[in-house]
Amino acid sequence: MTPEPQRAAITPAQIRTALAYIKAVWTDDHDEILYLEDRRPGEVPIKHLLVAFAEPLVRGGAGLMTADESRRDAPGAGPDYAVAMSNVLIGTLRRWAATEDLEAAPGIARSIGHYLLATTANDSDLLPLLKQLRQVMAPGES
Repeated sequence: MTPEPQRAAITPAQIRTALAYIKAVWTDDHDEILYLEDRRPGEVPIKHLLVAFAEPLVRGGAGLMTADESRRDAPGAGPDYAVAMSNVLIGTLRRWAATEDLEAAPGIARSIGHYLLATTANDSDLLPLLKQLRQVMAPGES
């Protein structure tokens, strides 16, 4: 297992990278996947960057959805349940990122995509959600 890098606040540039990687995996853009996986020395490996990106989404929604849109408010899914499931998901993604599994980064990206679809009002098209996240979490630079 590779050691997990220390957790730090994720920068807007890292958010844009994580979103671009999730989009590339979701659309099977193999050239973009390879480009984004090619990290420079000192850069956070993409699989750890994805977990750092996912954590605020899973733990707090990152302003992406309103309470009415959140499926966490479904009957039987109270706040304690949502917190417990958030902890399970982030813990699982973190442990997966710490492995040498070559499919970890694409698998984590797919997991984040499915999570987004499952927890927002839009359950069919991920690309508009990724665009919305970029506008909310990392506005500015294209």
